[in-house]
Amino acid sequence: MSEPRNRLDDIQESITEQSKDFVGDHALSSALVTFGLGVGVGLTVVSLLSDSGPPRRAAAAERLGAQLLDSLSAVVPDSFMKR
Repeated sequence: MSEPRNRLDDIQESITEQSKDFVGDHALSSALVTFGLGVGVGLTVVSLLSDSGPPRRAAAAERLGAQLLDSLSAVVPDSFMKR
């Protein structure tokens, strides 16, 4: 039973180290992606919690979301997008 547990611990440690290395090598991109994801999640939560407002508000939120995704796609490294 301890062998599979050790293997899982090794895999978890490997993933953690790879993540730290990636963030260390791409600090600005990582920060911008994290910020963008936070904004996206925030907008999603607000849109889910708010009443169905005027259609103009929904269209503006969709445009903002599309602009945000376009901006992030220009910043995120190709290797990160493939995963």
